[in-house]
Amino acid sequence: MIPAAIFIFTLYTVLLLVYIYGYNKLKEVSYTESVFGTRFSVIVPFRNEQENLPNLLKSIANLDYDPNSFEVFLVDDQSADHSVEVIRDFKAGHPQINLDVIDHVHKPGSSAKKSAIETAIKKSSFDWILTTDSDCVLPKSWLKSFHDAIQQNDPVMLAGPVENAFISPGFLHYFQNYEFISLQAVTMGSFGIKEPFMCNGANLCYKKSVFYEVGAFDGNREIAGGDDLFLLEKMLNAFPTKVLFNKSQQAIVQTQTSATWQSLIQQRVRWASKTSSYKNLSGKITGLIVFLSNLMLVLLFFLSLIKPPYFVFLFEIALFKLVLDLLLILPVLRFFRQKFHLPYYVLSSLCYPFVHVYVGFRSLGGFTWKGRALKK
Repeated sequence: MIPAAIFIFTLYTVLLLVYIYGYNKLKEVSYTESVFGTRFSVIVPFRNEQENLPNLLKSIANLDYDPNSFEVFLVDDQSADHSVEVIRDFKAGHPQINLDVIDHVHKPGSSAKKSAIETAIKKSSFDWILTTDSDCVLPKSWLKSFHDAIQQNDPVMLAGPVENAFISPGFLHYFQNYEFISLQAVTMGSFGIKEPFMCNGANLCYKKSVFYEVGAFDGNREIAGGDDLFLLEKMLNAFPTKVLFNKSQQAIVQTQTSATWQSLIQQRVRWASKTSSYKNLSGKITGLIVFLSNLMLVLLFFLSLIKPPYFVFLFEIALFKLVLDLLLILPVLRFFRQKFHLPYYVLSSLCYPFVHVYVGFRSLGGFTWKGRALKK
C-alpha cells in the first residue's frame, strides 16, 4: 500500500507543478481604451430560475458597452415558474437593451441546453457568441474584456474565468469555493501549457462561423451537458493555436453555489458523468491521477482504523497534499481577489477525498437535474 501511495502522489506532485507553471505562464489580457467594435450575441438558457434571473438581468443592464453592439437571447426550457414574466417586466423597463425571450421545446433524447443554445445561435445577428448561465452575475466590463482579448489575440474561442458568489459564511460555501478555485487553477494552468481540456459554459465566447465549421454539437447532442467541453475539444482539433483563455479580472463571472449538500452532489455527479465521453488525453490523465490520489487517501484512512501505525503515513501524505494544493490555489485566490481562510481550507481538504470518491462512483449511474431524471 505504501509504495503504491508514494507512486501515485509522485505523479500528483508532478501534475500540480506543471499546472502551477502553466498558470504563472498564462498572460493577462490588457485592459485598453479602444473603441468598441466587436459585436456579441449573448445566450442564456434557463429553466425555473425566477429567483436568480433578477440579479443576472440587473448585471446585463449595467454592462458598460454600446447597446447597439450586443443582443441578448434568454432561452426558456419549459419553465414552470414565473421566469418569463420576470424577463418581460425587465424588458419593458429597459427598452434600450436588445433582449429577446425564446420559447424552446427540446426533442427527447437530446441535451436541452445544447438544443437551446443552437436555437438561439440560429436567431443571432452578430459574429461572436457569448454564453452564460441564468444564475450568474456579469461584471460591468464583461463585454469590453472579451473585445480586448479578441482584438489582441485573434482567437476563435475564448474561455473566461468564473468564481463562486459569496452566499453565506458556512462550511458548505467554502468547501465548494476551494474546490471550484482548484478547478479554475487547473483550467488556467492547462491553457498556460497549451494543453487545455476544461472551460465553463458560464463564461465562454466563440465565433459563430467556426461553431458551424466544426459541426456544432454533432456527435454529442444526446449527452446531457457538455455544451462547453465537447465544443472545446472540437475547436482545439480544428484550431489548436486559436483557443485561448481570457485571463482578465474584468471578465470574471460570478455563479451561485449549491444551497445543500444534496444539490452539490447531484451537480458534481452530472459533471463527472460526462468524463468518459471526452477524448482529450490530458484531461483523462489529470482526472485519473486526481481520483487515484483521493481514493488512496480514503483507503489509507480506513486501513489506519484497522492498523493504527498507518495513521502516521496517512497524516504525512495528507499534510503534503494540503500544502501542495495550497501552492496551486493561492495565486488564483489573489487573481479572484478572495481572502484565504485557513480553518475552512484545512477542513475542506480533509473532507474532499471522501466527497470526490463518492461522486466518482455515483457518476457511473444516472442523476437528476432541474427536475429531470437523466442517464449517463
